[in-house]
Amino acid sequence: MAEDEPTPELLPDLRVVSIIHDADADRFGVSYDEDLDPFHALGLLMAGMFRQLVECTEALDLEDAFDDGDDDL
Repeated sequence: MAEDEPTPELLPDLRVVSIIHDADADRFGVSYDEDLDPFHALGLLMAGMFRQLVECTEALDLEDAFDDGDDDL
């Protein structure tokens, strides 16, 4: 395990924050545990979204995606 990864003893209790799409009203809703306040739920949702974005970008092979051949400038 890397040094910057949290150990299982330091992980917080499980929290549930989810996005629900209401097709009839054409709107999104946020659902979260009763023991969370709305700002804490939103923060957890944003942190989870950022973490997922990082994992997606790390899964892509972007080594040569922006290589335009101007390395000798």
